[in-house]
Formats: sequence, structure tokens, C-alpha cells
Amino acid sequence: MAWFVELSGDTQLAIVGLVIVLVDLAVTAAISYAPWLSFLESYKEEWGLLLGAVAVSAIQGWLPTQYPEASALAVQLVLAVIAIVMGAKKFLAKKGAVKLL
Repeated sequence: MAWFVELSGDTQLAIVGLVIVLVDLAVTAAISYAPWLSFLESYKEEWGLLLGAVAVSAIQGWLPTQYPEASALAVQLVLAVIAIVMGAKKFLAKKGAVKLL
């Protein structure tokens, strides 16, 4: 019996991609407040990949194993909602919106 829910490769890739984007934003924000942290700029992708792998592993371990298909679909739904919100924010920013979601 598995003690974790195995997510599909596409879902794992989406989680890693989301974490890479979040790490990129976090490092960029940190550098804007503390310019001496600019050495982190060249390692954003590596930290993102590392933290993405950790996130995938953690999510697979935290999901309830009683209904693995439903658990995997819930993760995919959350990723889809995040993608829609990010796409809407980008679209609104392109149209000149001052206040984003």
C-alpha cells in the first residue's frame, strides 16, 4: 500500500513551474529591497527547481491516500485556478489596469 499519492508527470511539472515563478518573484523582490542580495540572481532557477522538487514530494505525501484520483484532481484544479488568475492579471496589466486582482 502506498503512503503517498503519485501525481502525474504533467501535474508535477506544473507544480515545479509554479514554484520556479514564485522563487523568481521572491528573489526579485528581495533584491529590490536589499541590493546586496544581487548574487542570488544567478541561482534563481536552481533554487526554484530544488524547492519545486521538495514541493512535489511534500504534496504527494500530504494528500489523502483514501481517494488518490480525487486528491490528484484537486491539485490539478488548484493549479488551473492559479493559472487562470495569473493569466487574467497579465491580460489586465497589458490592457493598462492599475489595480490588479
